[in-house]
Amino acid sequence: MHSQLGLLVSFLLATTAPVWSAEPQPWRFLSVLPGQSEPLEAEDAQRSGYVQQEPYECGANWNQSASPKVTVGSRQQKGAGLQLLFDVDGHVSGVQISVPSGMTGINGDNETIPLPPRGLESFLWEKDKYYLAVYFKEPRLLCQAGSGRGGQLFLSNGELSPLEVPLEEDQLTNDWRRGRGRCVPGMGTHYFRALTPEQRCEDIFPLFLMYDATGKLGAFGFIFQGSVRYSYGQWFLLNSAQLRHDSPHSVLDASQLPACSGHDNFTVVGLHVYLRPQEQLRCRAIETSSSAIRDEVCVGLVLAFLLACVYRND
Repeated sequence: MHSQLGLLVSFLLATTAPVWSAEPQPWRFLSVLPGQSEPLEAEDAQRSGYVQQEPYECGANWNQSASPKVTVGSRQQKGAGLQLLFDVDGHVSGVQISVPSGMTGINGDNETIPLPPRGLESFLWEKDKYYLAVYFKEPRLLCQAGSGRGGQLFLSNGELSPLEVPLEEDQLTNDWRRGRGRCVPGMGTHYFRALTPEQRCEDIFPLFLMYDATGKLGAFGFIFQGSVRYSYGQWFLLNSAQLRHDSPHSVLDASQLPACSGHDNFTVVGLHVYLRPQEQLRCRAIETSSSAIRDEVCVGLVLAFLLACVYRND
């Protein structure tokens, strides 16, 4: 009786427990425009209109200088503001955006400040522009032949240990969870790091994340203060009134936004980057959630019944 019960309990737990992949699967899709995918290989990028930028030194100490190198490996650009990053084997390994200098924004005291804010380490300076780079594997691996395709997400901050982004929603830390936004079909559930009404506008984190109905990372986005317009990619430009206009299609409730975002001169620019086709980025349906709860309750009742039978027989 006890051995049979053990087998049944093991079966029930195995069929309801989540299955985690030991190794992240390489990203096989990349898009910055609805219905259009970006090239995953350097040769394909050049054939589709991307232009190779000036080469950069590739080495283990690439970012040890006083002015950190912006790019590991090589980059190709299509339209102002957006570059794809490739490793030494020619595999796409990241996305980088350029942010022009000379813009102004608003700080937490509603004062005008130069952009990007000096305190954000993720913005790297080169010539007359700032850059933000997201890598699909550790930046140091882009210089190593045979390191494979990337299936992770890292935000460069000019250091050897860039910020690693969780691939699973339930692994997000509290600073991400505080900025949980709504789920939008075709995008997923949005998360903005440390976003609260008390946050200072110069501290708005330049990366946001999107997870699908199963809790897996499916897309990310760049966001920063400014009013620049770009020629390639599905960029968005929102002023204060547009941000704070609450509707069922809004990603954030107006009550979640920093108070300084209400300033008349406050604007943000952003770009969505999809790592999976948008039709796969669904929201959790109420019916699905209810079904999952019912399954868990049924398993619990079965386990309770079986344990009760054991105690009665003992």
